[in-house]
Order: sequence, then C-alpha cells, then structure tokens
Amino acid sequence: MAFVTWEDTTSNGSQTTYNIIFPFLDRDHVTLYYNGVAQATSLFTFLSDAQISLVTPAANGVVVRVGRDTPQTVLTDYQAGVIVGESDLDDGYLQTLYMLQELQDKFDEQHP
Repeated sequence: MAFVTWEDTTSNGSQTTYNIIFPFLDRDHVTLYYNGVAQATSLFTFLSDAQISLVTPAANGVVVRVGRDTPQTVLTDYQAGVIVGESDLDDGYLQTLYMLQELQDKFDEQHP
C-alpha cells in the first residue's frame, strides 16, 4: 500500500490554503517548508486536521512542502503493572510506522 508523508506544491504567490494528505499523531508533527527549509509554526494555522492556512502566501515559485515529522523521542511510555489501553498501543505502533514511512520517503527522495 502506498503512503505519503509530505506534499510539494509550487506557490503561485497567492495560494494560502494547503491540504494535509497524511495522517499524524499530533499537529506539532506537521511542518511547513519553503524550498526545503523548515518554517516557523507561526506562519500557518490549522483550518482542520486536513488543511492549513498560511498567514501570508509564499512568494511565487517557492516550493511549499507540507510534511509530517514524527518525533523520535518516546511518545508513549508503558509502565509495569499498569493496564495499557488500546489508544496507547495504537499511538506507540503508529509512531514507529510513521517514522519508518518518513525514513523511506527521505531515502527514496535521495535515491530516485
């Protein structure tokens, strides 16, 4: 099954709304890039979990990437003797899956 962890769009100088075409665990894991350089989170707001809006449009010709960057630090800590819920198990699994997908995308981008 195919997966994507980012989408590139070349700015026309006026577009401010961009789709988020990948699942993520937390909105903090969504990153905006201009020509490959990560931008401050203050440059966009979430319209929903499926769209962001730029505060100011990117300049014409800038490659705008909306990507997922799942942190590699442990997000779910399982404690001995504590019953683990489905949500915690899902989040732990998804964090690993998302990191692997992101790694694969980075590899594929550097080795077409």
